[in-house]
Amino acid sequence: MKKRLIVAITGATGAVYGIGILKQLRAIGGWESHLVLSEAGVLNAWQELGRGPVTALAELPPSI
Repeated sequence: MKKRLIVAITGATGAVYGIGILKQLRAIGGWESHLVLSEAGVLNAWQELGRGPVTALAELPPSI
């Protein structure tokens, strides 16, 4: 059974840390990750990282 972790990205800067956590969880395996983004978090993450990396890393689609 996989462990579960929810990563939330809000409008505050630091989306890079949330994405880093998702990347590490994927690399080590055994984790089910869920990504929750606020509307401001989406805008901030896209500005910091681009759209692709943000939506591709969680196992389930992000919810807004």
